[in-house]
Amino acid sequence: MHQGKSGLDLQGLTSLTPEVATALIKNQGRSLCLDGLTALSAETAGVLANSGGSLFLDGLATLTPDAAEALAKHKKPLELDGLTAISPAVAKALAKHQGGSLELDRLTTLAPEAAAALSKYEGYLSLSGLVSLAPKALKALHSNPRISLQGKFRR
Repeated sequence: MHQGKSGLDLQGLTSLTPEVATALIKNQGRSLCLDGLTALSAETAGVLANSGGSLFLDGLATLTPDAAEALAKHKKPLELDGLTAISPAVAKALAKHQGGSLELDRLTTLAPEAAAALSKYEGYLSLSGLVSLAPKALKALHSNPRISLQGKFRR
């Protein structure tokens, strides 16, 4: 649960239209927990990107490159801990996120191309769920001191 004094926890919400998302983000500055969502259209992601607080979307199991591109425009912390795998295109889009913090803690592996893209992330990036990485992928991630790795992958 991510609810605090300044947050709105709607974990029970399982679908979201752009219109409802627009209504939800009117409470600018509040974090928004939408962990019940399992899918997110690029259009709805674009609306959520305008939210004034942290976004928690830990129920998403997949993310399209278009939705990732839209979410990358969010200017606050972004948590996507439901994703267990991402394509290089999604990684490249998420690496453009300017919100200062990105959590992808359920990713278990990253292709070297995806790792290279994420290594360019300019904020804090948490990848604590990784269990396997090619040496080339690990080298790319180690090139960025703001990337947090756990266990055998720590610097």
